[in-house]
Amino acid sequence: MKMLDENLEFDVKAVRKFLKEKLVSSPPNKHYEAFVELLSLLKRTVSSGESDSALIVGPRGCGKSSLLDSVLKELSNSEGNEYLLVKLNGLVQTDDNLALRAIIQQLHVKELEGDQITGSFSDNLMFVLQSLKTCDRQNTVPIIFILDEFQLFCNHKNQTLLYNLFDISKSAQAPMCVIGVTTRYDITELLEKRVSSRFSHRQILLMPNYDLNERMSLISYYFLLKKKSPALRKVSQEFIKKWDENTETLLNSSKVMGYFRKQLDMEPSLKALKNVLFSLLSGISLSNPFLSISNFDEVFQKYSIDGKVEYLKDLSALELCLVVSMAHHVEIYEGEPFNFEMIIKRYLKFAQQNSSVQITHRPILIKALERIKELELIIPVSNSNRNQKKEYVLYNLIVTKSQVRAAVSTYNGLPTEISHWALGNVV
Repeated sequence: MKMLDENLEFDVKAVRKFLKEKLVSSPPNKHYEAFVELLSLLKRTVSSGESDSALIVGPRGCGKSSLLDSVLKELSNSEGNEYLLVKLNGLVQTDDNLALRAIIQQLHVKELEGDQITGSFSDNLMFVLQSLKTCDRQNTVPIIFILDEFQLFCNHKNQTLLYNLFDISKSAQAPMCVIGVTTRYDITELLEKRVSSRFSHRQILLMPNYDLNERMSLISYYFLLKKKSPALRKVSQEFIKKWDENTETLLNSSKVMGYFRKQLDMEPSLKALKNVLFSLLSGISLSNPFLSISNFDEVFQKYSIDGKVEYLKDLSALELCLVVSMAHHVEIYEGEPFNFEMIIKRYLKFAQQNSSVQITHRPILIKALERIKELELIIPVSNSNRNQKKEYVLYNLIVTKSQVRAAVSTYNGLPTEISHWALGNVV
């Protein structure tokens, strides 16, 4: 009996370790055409010395980072492909000075490294750029710039960094490729004219995938042991067979598929899925060597909390009323965008029809709408007209009707009139 327990313990630990390592790896690439296009673009820079620029555009969770990682991995595996990689992130490098410091550190410009970065931003930038421009093109190592959260770099003063990077990539004085990664489909409208004129306007568009069958296939890829691996050679075949049979039965059950459908609707990103799968694997032990329906119940109970609903519940009653007005507008006009004036008009109409609801002065309404904007519960449709009054800028609501209803249903102390208005049919 003791020997059997030792064998089972070894099998459990080996399988759990193998699957966790598998989860860390990138999944099979689903954006084949985008993969080929991006790889071809970077190969021309690395192998032929061509300079270029491009943007990878798509909503969060659609696979932009996975695509980029797989392309860079393929590029590194190709013989003779020597290049320098500079990675910047708009969430970290919040201004051009921080971005320049990161570039200097990653390019190892010894004259400016560490505490020696004492000159002005323009002087240091000019030094780095001139060192790139004056290099012998035939002997220069190509440079690939990755700008994640690219839209945030557009907020930097005068877009100086973007201008100079695109200017070098267009002038072809040094082999360089600038790749931006963003969620904004209107990203080119955020670029100043001088920056836009130097950008190639090449965009690689990725669309989200809400197909449940494909999601379940991906889960099967990560959780099944069918593919033989040296890491499993000492694991008993009986355990592997039983693991796969048990896992396939669970993944084909309607209850588990329902869990993953809900999770896919709430958060379609690969990162969110992997968090769920890691949690499921953490429940495997000697006393519980195989996945069970109770594992799924426990994990999904923890992950079923909708962050946006919790966010809405933290709003003031006035702010929540304005969000309800937005949800009603979106429902009536089938997803059409709105501006502040439309929402204020809809709210005031409701307030005038209910004597118990206090009619709020316009400046307070504007301030409440500004806070909703700051919380990113709404996002602007376009920034093309920067001189437009803020009351007339168009926005899209990024929370769903069901999320608004869920927040209203569980909001403590919300007046009855507001609850009826939010949960009732739109007239």
